[in-house]
Amino acid sequence: MTRPRIRPWRRDVQPYVFAGRLARPVACTFGVNWQSRRGATKTLGVVLMAGVVAVGSLVAYRLSQPIPSTTPAETEPYTDQAPRVSVGSSAPDVNSSAPDVNSRAPDDASRAPDGREAAVPDQPPVPTVPSASAQETIDRAVAVLNHVTARYPQNPDAHEVLARFRYWAGESATAVEAWQRCLDLNPAYAHAYSGLASVAAKRGDYEEAAALYEKAVSLHTDSPSDRLEWAKALLSTGQTSRAIEVLRELVDAFPGQTDAYYQLGIAYQEQKEFQEAKRNFEEALAMQPRYAAAQIGLANTSLRLGQHDEAKRHRERFEQLRADEVQRSRESRQRFDDLQATREQVARTYVEAGRVYLAEKNLSAAERLWHQASRLDPSNVDCRQALAWLHLQQGEVPQTIAVLQELAQLEPKNLGYQLEIARLHAESGRTAAAEKVLRDIQRTAPQNAAGHAALAKLYLQTGQRPAEALTLSQKAAELAPTAEHYVLLSSAYEQNRRWSESADAMGVAAKRAPQNAGLRARYEMLKQRAAQAPTEAD
Repeated sequence: MTRPRIRPWRRDVQPYVFAGRLARPVACTFGVNWQSRRGATKTLGVVLMAGVVAVGSLVAYRLSQPIPSTTPAETEPYTDQAPRVSVGSSAPDVNSSAPDVNSRAPDDASRAPDGREAAVPDQPPVPTVPSASAQETIDRAVAVLNHVTARYPQNPDAHEVLARFRYWAGESATAVEAWQRCLDLNPAYAHAYSGLASVAAKRGDYEEAAALYEKAVSLHTDSPSDRLEWAKALLSTGQTSRAIEVLRELVDAFPGQTDAYYQLGIAYQEQKEFQEAKRNFEEALAMQPRYAAAQIGLANTSLRLGQHDEAKRHRERFEQLRADEVQRSRESRQRFDDLQATREQVARTYVEAGRVYLAEKNLSAAERLWHQASRLDPSNVDCRQALAWLHLQQGEVPQTIAVLQELAQLEPKNLGYQLEIARLHAESGRTAAAEKVLRDIQRTAPQNAAGHAALAKLYLQTGQRPAEALTLSQKAAELAPTAEHYVLLSSAYEQNRRWSESADAMGVAAKRAPQNAGLRARYEMLKQRAAQAPTEAD
């Protein structure tokens, strides 16, 4: 039977964000009677699984991707810079629909295809204590990557993890071997073409790089970074018109691509279309005002257009930005910690490798790697999101809450973590703990509708403070007049036995979600109830 695969990692998937995405599971749990608690829990599992997939996608192709050519405004000296040390021996891949993970044992990966015990150990060599040097940290990471590629030699994503790490460490030749292995296993593996293209661009073979990036984009159409690098390679080969076509398609499909507008400015400048060049430099600066390279581009095009005063003003602004960059670069070099930078990169690699083990249903190995990543990098969000999901899948509520609390400290503006903590407390019967968390949200983010709604739902579920639940529901509907909040408001009116207003609120909800037949039926029922009780309070 063919082993299930998860989709190839994507460079451009945004990091999983709890806020908003967890609002609905929280809302469902806290007592609105039109959706069950069981459905809420199921929804949460799906959402968190999506988070784990997004984590691996982002890390594999954004944090570990070959460093593209950057502009001075976007370059942070020494960020993700590999120390000058050797990675060691090579090794023989994650691409699956989310595996069914209901238990940790037995691991299917522990046996070879013929049913015999596999020669490669089931668990990767993950140390419990972080190493004391950058070289030792890298050597340990290599041992893990050797294990995952030997353990799952037919998985192209394991080889992708290896390739990215070797590229980061400066070993392009071994990275190329790993990417070629990906293509041997799957000739349509887009990200191998992207990796090979980055190597070609690094050695100055821009024609090959352009061809490889074009292949990657044809296989993976929703990657703005590949499109951008393709356009840069085209510009480097003098194919300016084609580069403009690619860049225009990029900004149309993916708005907000600052560097794409900068590159368009460069391209139009080369074609001596200075008015278009100026417009695109201005677009880049509107999105990133401290973009020094766009600022000098704007100065040069203004000069070519005969706008001397404007050109002088832009050049003076560029000099200020450049001086700031030099100062930041100097400070960055002074703060740079070779060991810590290596640990952070290895932590990201462990997140990626953990996804391989997860796809292969080797959950204990994935958990070990994610825990080690959290030890190596106390600020790594991705490994903690993955751990929170895994603990939740195993029904380990205290561990889930503990990890979510770490995430809440790392991203205090992301209220979704606290909302999820409150949901878990409430489902476990710890109403007071849930109330405390939600009160904190209400106090720190009074304009956030989700906090008011969650607390109202908690009170409606427990039958506590019906008057306050109504006030909270009114506030949530005022801040975010969604169908869900009007359903909540209707429930609050109903609990306060204000039938006419309950019907009115449900009527608004039904109008805001016209496809929901259940809301319309509920509205009709409440209208009948209101007609039977003409007074607003029984």
